[in-house]
Amino acid sequence: MLSKQQFVGLASQAQAKHIHFAFFAFCLIMLLALYLLPGYWYSPDSFSYYELSKTFFGDVGFYEPNTIRSYFNLEQSAAFPLLYPLLLASLNFLFFDSYLSAPYYNVILTCISYFLLIKVSSQYTENKFLSAAFALGVTLFPGYVDEVLSGRSIPLSMVLFLSFIVLFQSRKFSFAALLLGLCCLVRFDMLALGLFVSLYFSYQSRSALPTLCFVLGLTPWMAYSLTYFDSIWVSDNSWVVKSSVHAYVTDFPASATYTVFNDTMTWLQKVTLNYLKGNLYFLRAFLGNFVLLYLLVLFIKHKQYSRLSTKEGIFYFLLINASLAPFFLSGYFDSRYFYLPILMLGLLFLHKGIDQKVTKSTVALMVVLVMVLPLSKITKGLGNYAENTTKLELRLSDIAHVSAMHQGELDVTYFIKERDDGLTVAPMYGALTGNKVALIPGNLETVNRQQLDSYLGKNKHVSLEDLNH
Repeated sequence: MLSKQQFVGLASQAQAKHIHFAFFAFCLIMLLALYLLPGYWYSPDSFSYYELSKTFFGDVGFYEPNTIRSYFNLEQSAAFPLLYPLLLASLNFLFFDSYLSAPYYNVILTCISYFLLIKVSSQYTENKFLSAAFALGVTLFPGYVDEVLSGRSIPLSMVLFLSFIVLFQSRKFSFAALLLGLCCLVRFDMLALGLFVSLYFSYQSRSALPTLCFVLGLTPWMAYSLTYFDSIWVSDNSWVVKSSVHAYVTDFPASATYTVFNDTMTWLQKVTLNYLKGNLYFLRAFLGNFVLLYLLVLFIKHKQYSRLSTKEGIFYFLLINASLAPFFLSGYFDSRYFYLPILMLGLLFLHKGIDQKVTKSTVALMVVLVMVLPLSKITKGLGNYAENTTKLELRLSDIAHVSAMHQGELDVTYFIKERDDGLTVAPMYGALTGNKVALIPGNLETVNRQQLDSYLGKNKHVSLEDLNH
């Protein structure tokens, strides 16, 4: 006869299967949406990743994009680290080279993340339903789903970070720190978190090896930075972080008059305001994640917080703030940037051994609530299928017309004034044609046009509204 604990275990295992079914059903919905509306969810970053991927195995100069997305440098890209474009280049070389392939790879990465999340969380709870629900809540977080559909880098970052946690749970601290270094080659915003954790590992093990392994993971970008920029670490947002006033990466010139070094108090005020704003944005993202809210309720209901030591509480506080530090410094707050804090809070709620007998109605409600936000984004796109398809076709037609104009003056950089319908063509134009194009500066109203013209050399403004199709 089954014991009560065994019965609850079998029940949670059966309920977990419903969660697995919901996850894979959503993956199929994403694949269908990508097939029906190819490129619809793309952003400028999506095309930049594809453009950079073409510089690895082709005739294009290494990491020399056609699209000027920031005015930090006109020759070499400092916008994105190397690993995600390299992955795209490798997979496109092996399978099919298309600017539309990245979201499909991201769906596969999401499936890998889902099972890694279950593996990681199973170390903290034997309740397979809670483990699967946690995995569903993280992978169906709306900001994360947006990254998947748009073919950007966070799904790869998630896989590497979860692999880091697996190594950490196995107490392989040096290898874990090396993997954190590689995470920084996917996203620059992992740098503060990686440095904090590797130093913590070194402190705990009384050895410098974890920190050295972390730095080893950074060496490809350090070598690139030294070769092309004469600096040990460079990114096109570095001047934004140092600026004492709010700035944006596409501003011209890409430099700040007042910085943390010559106007420290103003810089501190900016960062303090960003910290308050950032936490409000994060709170909104947290409140929209029904799995985390459910885990929080259980955490409080079972008084698991009483088992959390002061040292552990401080560690989690510093860990979450380290993951958000780049955004507090830059002032960029998009929900997709909160994927790591969402993950960490979920692990915090789980890791003190929360358990709960769950009813079928709770399972059904959990699935519905978790899926409603990401599904609404997809249904909105598919609900206006005819209109959105027409927009995409118009974009390709725009690119063909502008490219024909550009053929006689390939040394000229084009500024493209977009149509007023929410889709951008400039980064898509540069990625697909190989012609020179620049994003219009974010501070266009105050920019010195003569200085900008002198910086770019030959340039020309083209309005898509004036094109005749």
